[in-house]
Amino acid sequence: MEYVAPTPISAETEARVLAHYGCEAGPLQHQPGTASSSAVVATPQGPLFLRRRRKEYSDENVLRHDHALLHHLHNSGFPCTPPLRTVAGPTWATVEGELYEAFEFVPGEPYDPASADQVREVGWTVGRLHELTSDWQPPAPKPWLREDDPRLLREPLQELTAQAEGDDCSALLQAAELLEDVASHLPPQMYEALPQAVVHGDVHPGNVLFRDGRVVGLFDWDWTSRQARVRDLCDGLLFFAAAREQRIEPSDIRSLTQSWRLEPSRAAGVAAGYSTFHQLCDAERDACFWLLCSRWLQSRIRGARKVKVGERVHFVIRGLFEPVEHLRREWPQIAGALHGARGAGVTPSEPGCRARSPFRAPLGGAGDREPTLQPPAGES
Repeated sequence: MEYVAPTPISAETEARVLAHYGCEAGPLQHQPGTASSSAVVATPQGPLFLRRRRKEYSDENVLRHDHALLHHLHNSGFPCTPPLRTVAGPTWATVEGELYEAFEFVPGEPYDPASADQVREVGWTVGRLHELTSDWQPPAPKPWLREDDPRLLREPLQELTAQAEGDDCSALLQAAELLEDVASHLPPQMYEALPQAVVHGDVHPGNVLFRDGRVVGLFDWDWTSRQARVRDLCDGLLFFAAAREQRIEPSDIRSLTQSWRLEPSRAAGVAAGYSTFHQLCDAERDACFWLLCSRWLQSRIRGARKVKVGERVHFVIRGLFEPVEHLRREWPQIAGALHGARGAGVTPSEPGCRARSPFRAPLGGAGDREPTLQPPAGES
């Protein structure tokens, strides 16, 4: 499906949507974003967050799954906001064939990269989420692949490669080799054997708000589904434990996908927060390396849809391999930081953690070898 950039919600549409909720339309403040259209609306009942859901996320079973999850989490004290019900009862409104959700507005502060407390809080929040969803049964199925599954990335990467020439084509072919490394080291049966929970699936600074160092809101649950729980932890590492040249601006796809270097001390902070609820086993730590690689590839490959056609190849390949080489080189130290995070957690006898994972090349940590993945030729 070709990406369609979000268009602002008009005042006329706002009024028609709010009528479903028995609210009068007020001033509309559009919110920045790279995917869905959203706005904060002033109403006599208080400010609301209004969101137009993308069509690919608007299947009724998907909605029932996601909305039931939000109500379950909210009722358990988790920092999220469930969708409001319309006057007629559903938790969404349809106007001119588009689906809209309304939420109570949650004030908060953006992520501060200088705050070690916020880094640990992200890990704690993700761990709490997984504690609440490990046994949760949804009212409707949502059997989605994770967003960075190689099976979802091969075709768009091949399409980009067909448009490239010379060195650009070579770089994309090297990216394809890295994608196949992920597929071979973390095949579906191995990924699915890892400890599971219903994950958020898109934990990054644009979807988290803080107040006094605590998470007060985790938003944008379009990619939630049952997955290996470590998938969320890797988002925490990638977006909250990595150094970047510039502070992330979530509404700018180039800023959100800029190059990064994972810092062991901050990785330890994320893992320490997470270990309040779950202790990583060897299989999960091994999987982190490959999930970080696939998530990084996904952010560039899928993110390319959001830039002009003529800029997409360069968008994908700019500085693509440096983070992977740094991750490979520093993995023993990073894995050691993850291994050192201990808490109440689970025991290694939990399903998916019974034995050392059968990776062809064990990845770092005390007494382990570093990953055998080498940087693509021509990259330093």
